[in-house]
Amino acid sequence: MIPTRTLFALASLSLFMGCSSVPTDQASATVVPQTATSKPEQDALMDVRRDFVPHLWSDHKFVAGTAEQCARRGEDSLRLLGFDHVVRNGTFVYGNFFGEFSGNRAAVKCVAMADRTFAYTMVAGPRVKLVERLRNEIVWRLDTRED
Repeated sequence: MIPTRTLFALASLSLFMGCSSVPTDQASATVVPQTATSKPEQDALMDVRRDFVPHLWSDHKFVAGTAEQCARRGEDSLRLLGFDHVVRNGTFVYGNFFGEFSGNRAAVKCVAMADRTFAYTMVAGPRVKLVERLRNEIVWRLDTRED
């Protein structure tokens, strides 16, 4: 008699054997070459390689006030520090840092707790000292700004 464990392994293997992504007929296996109508600037948009590995700095703390007030302070902080395209979605705020120090991104997430708010801040970018400074400034401003 075959052990249950072996039967289960064989049944699982037979199920996965039928889930192949290899085409069964040659007509569906042909690859259509890219036409000459594709533009070089479109190809450049598809290239996502970077010249740097981003540094990620994060911090968290409890702040006074509601999660909405925290998100508003986070949005104001990103704008005051020079972040562009700042977007606020409920209690989540994120933005991009352009200009001389481009390539930096920041996010602030505020979560309501019992009697205070938990704020989580993240900053990523190519220059580690700038990323650290931006993170520190954002975290500091979350608790010191008046609503």
